[in-house]
Amino acid sequence: MIVKIWVNCPSEKVADQIADKLLEERLVSSSNRYTATSSKYLWKGKIVTAREVPLLLKTRKELFGVVVDAIRRMHPYETPSILSINVDQANGEYLEWMIESTREI
Repeated sequence: MIVKIWVNCPSEKVADQIADKLLEERLVSSSNRYTATSSKYLWKGKIVTAREVPLLLKTRKELFGVVVDAIRRMHPYETPSILSINVDQANGEYLEWMIESTREI
């Protein structure tokens, strides 16, 4: 079926670059860039506070690995958070549009 992919980016510019490239390559059907948020996480033994921009991408489940590889090439983080959220159901028209908007492997 389909998945949503959540990626935190260091800036709006990076989030937009990733979204644009994935859309151009027809690896995702759409994206949502959210407003910046404050994140806290452990990194190499230290607590880090950072401003991050959440990016939500929608694609076919079978494209997840290809999308991950593409994000890793573009993302400046050493270890970006790339999370898959399974979508169990979607309305038929949306699903049709999404399949038509993305390429097959």
